[in-house]
Amino acid sequence: MIKWVYDLVRLVLHPIYNVEVRGRELLPEGGCIVCANHTANIDAALLLLAIDNADIVSVAKAELFENGLVSWFLRKMGAIPVRRGKRDLSAVRAAIAALQEGKKLMIFPEGTRVKGTIPVDSKTGAAMLASHANVPIVPAYITAGKKAFRRCRIVFGQAVQPICDRGHDAYRHITEQVMDQIRSLGTETAE
Repeated sequence: MIKWVYDLVRLVLHPIYNVEVRGRELLPEGGCIVCANHTANIDAALLLLAIDNADIVSVAKAELFENGLVSWFLRKMGAIPVRRGKRDLSAVRAAIAALQEGKKLMIFPEGTRVKGTIPVDSKTGAAMLASHANVPIVPAYITAGKKAFRRCRIVFGQAVQPICDRGHDAYRHITEQVMDQIRSLGTETAE
């Protein structure tokens, strides 16, 4: 990500969203994957502010890159386009390369915005990437129902270490573990 883009996002959003961050110290040095719940379009930008580090990349659905201005901005933010529902090897390679360079990768395992409390079948991509890049996954909870000029809380949890086993069952297990931690962080935040 280009530093001036990060600074611009911070300058614009900081006065609008009163973001309270808990557990930032749980983010490890170097590469890691930050997995969070996803309830609003603004989540990626708020998570970017909470991580407070310009060495961040994210994955974003390829459809967002179809608009010229949006595509330009996302690319300046270091976003990696991913074609959902397909094996996108170029996105996988780009994500692993970023992690091996020591960057933090933001992923929303649910794969889409989720309203309400009914869990969805989360995607296993974060677990697969963590395993291949040998980096931890840090769960994060972002307050749902965010509104401008009201407090929003982002809570980071304990890192989940990558798994040695590879394959769908192993990735599914680690994904469920991460999603359970995200939901637990949300329950703690509500109290």
